[in-house]
Amino acid sequence: MEDSKVYAYVSLGKDSSIEFSVSESMEVLEVQGINQEGMEILANLHGWQNQDVAIVAAQILLLLQKEGKIEEKNEVVISTVFLDKDKNFEKNLEKKLTNVQTSSENILNIKTQKATVDDRQKAKEKGVSTAAYLETNPEKES
Repeated sequence: MEDSKVYAYVSLGKDSSIEFSVSESMEVLEVQGINQEGMEILANLHGWQNQDVAIVAAQILLLLQKEGKIEEKNEVVISTVFLDKDKNFEKNLEKKLTNVQTSSENILNIKTQKATVDDRQKAKEKGVSTAAYLETNPEKES
């Protein structure tokens, strides 16, 4: 695969922490469960390799809904860590993620937040998603 450089990391969920890496063409390169719940959810995720980030995010959100981890109208926080300073890429990725919906009947309130590479590292050290780390460390707003 020629476009295998990671341009960003995206993490979903607080309790079921899941992170995926995204290429310049907005395809998912790798998916990882950060904690036990995240790994259990990902055991049911198939066919994500090289899929568009919005498709994979929607699949994961649907799995989280099916497992009762998120409910309709709940706020879902998606955090992004950009490794490349391409503002166009940042804007396009955030737009894609904000517009992700799992189905027309189940409306989710999706909020995106940016994090730094340092935030991501600290989250990994604590064994939580970047989204969960930012929520418990609000003074670290980027």
